[in-house]
Amino acid sequence: MTAYATLTSYKGAPGYPYIDVDSPKHSWILCNLKGVQGGGYPMPKPSGFTDPMALETIATWARCGMPGP
Repeated sequence: MTAYATLTSYKGAPGYPYIDVDSPKHSWILCNLKGVQGGGYPMPKPSGFTDPMALETIATWARCGMPGP
């Protein structure tokens, strides 16, 4: 729970929260996970998730408002 609270309160250089529950499309965690160029450091390294099922699960979580624990 503490990790989720930290991630939702953290804002990066672009000014967007890492996890933005009010506007999930502005959450740059998604760019990191997809390995989008200019979206910060890919995770997992070196190029983000490559498993389409894992990305779809995360995208579904984002579309549902990124609920916490």
